[in-house]
Amino acid sequence: MIRFFVIAAWEFMRYLKSRGFLLATFLSPLIFTAFILIPSFYYENTRLTQDQVIGCVEVDTTSYSQLLAERLSAALAEDDMQPRILLEPILPDTSSRMRRDIINLISTRESLDSLDEAYNKVKERRKYHFQRPNSRTKTRLLSESYEEMISTREQRDLAEIDYNRMQTSLDSLVEKAVMNKADSLLRVKRISGYLLLDARTFERGIVEFHSLQPVNFLHIQPLKQALQVMLVEERMRQEEITVTKIQEMLQPLVIQQLLIEGGNKREFKFLITYIAPVVAVLLLFVSIISNSGFLFTSIVSEKSSRILEILVSSVNTFQLIGGKMFGLGMLGLFQILIWMFITFLLMAANIIPAEDIGFLNLNNAGLYILYYFLGYLFFASIFVAVGSLSADYQDAHQLGLTVRIISIIPLALIVLVLLAPNSALIRFLSFIPVLTPTFMVLRTPLAQPPMIDYYISAGIMLLFIVLTALLGGKIFRIASIMYTQKASLRTLMDTLQNK
Repeated sequence: MIRFFVIAAWEFMRYLKSRGFLLATFLSPLIFTAFILIPSFYYENTRLTQDQVIGCVEVDTTSYSQLLAERLSAALAEDDMQPRILLEPILPDTSSRMRRDIINLISTRESLDSLDEAYNKVKERRKYHFQRPNSRTKTRLLSESYEEMISTREQRDLAEIDYNRMQTSLDSLVEKAVMNKADSLLRVKRISGYLLLDARTFERGIVEFHSLQPVNFLHIQPLKQALQVMLVEERMRQEEITVTKIQEMLQPLVIQQLLIEGGNKREFKFLITYIAPVVAVLLLFVSIISNSGFLFTSIVSEKSSRILEILVSSVNTFQLIGGKMFGLGMLGLFQILIWMFITFLLMAANIIPAEDIGFLNLNNAGLYILYYFLGYLFFASIFVAVGSLSADYQDAHQLGLTVRIISIIPLALIVLVLLAPNSALIRFLSFIPVLTPTFMVLRTPLAQPPMIDYYISAGIMLLFIVLTALLGGKIFRIASIMYTQKASLRTLMDTLQNK
């Protein structure tokens, strides 16, 4: 056992002084934390000043844009944390054809009004004639007025048809012109998007929003809320509900979000509840992969320089591989303790709000260390086998890269845990050894999984660690002395069968 601890101490001190360990311990946490927190803080601190100019195109209405602007101002006064939206009504540019059509429409409207007035006068005159005593003159006047009324009504109906046709054509022309203007303003980035408010579809709760950039669709929640209030008000007015009653019914609801952690309750904060556990998981990943990677590098370098041949002749496999794994495992534990100590100092200096991060306690620290060792031993056993199979540095790089790609899979699935940490799918994935350390550590603060999940996941991890360690030890004993030929999978399988 003396040789075991000598090898462990050698590996511990060897990589403790290496630049790789220093970078993984002090630089990686800063990079990962900055990578996650800077976009979040940027969004939180800049969204207040990111005024959005939204155009408003109205069809068959001229008052919706003003009402919407008032609603947006009222919403901003109630919650000044949301970005300000500046509403810009968009009116068409009148072309020569449009101006000519407008003049013709006005002229037709005047003719229609004149004919309508003449028609009403004929009806009044006939009413007067009906009151006269029966005579040939009355009969003649009624006959003449009837023919005049029929002729005037026909002219009025024709003028009305002509007016409606011209009105429809002009409306279509105006709508096309204003839509073209809105699109042109959008292309030159004068506006970030525009609303199309059509009275016919708005009554059914349908409003169009046009934009060139998909990200703008994520920032229209204030618009949606204001439009919703307008629609509700319009429907209430149709039901003849008083304005005072409408204002009472539309009083905004305030939801206080309280998160229960053990016996304590605190206000829910997105950055603390979700981002802090993700940072902890990323650091766990760094510790597992970096220290198991040190083991991989150690085996490959010693095999390439034939030092491994001397070591194998001096100590047995357990002492050599076990000592290396133990030493680098303690190095990883020392790394985690450094992070915990730095976290404690930041909490003591009130840089990290300890009262808001309830999962930073001794119980969770113990679980964190437990799953570090389980993850490290699992990947270290795999790296031992992979390092033993390598014939040179290039071959080792390719094999090691494959294992590292597999180890990244948990990070790619983190979002699933954030969305449903205690779902049946996530619980099942938590029992897959490659995913277990990341998933269980992330689930602990988010969903407080049942104790049975910890027992099952730890048991499965231990089983796979034993299996991979036994297999890795056999592959190491066989492949560590193959310097004249590449330790291919077929060669190893044949040798293992002969054993």
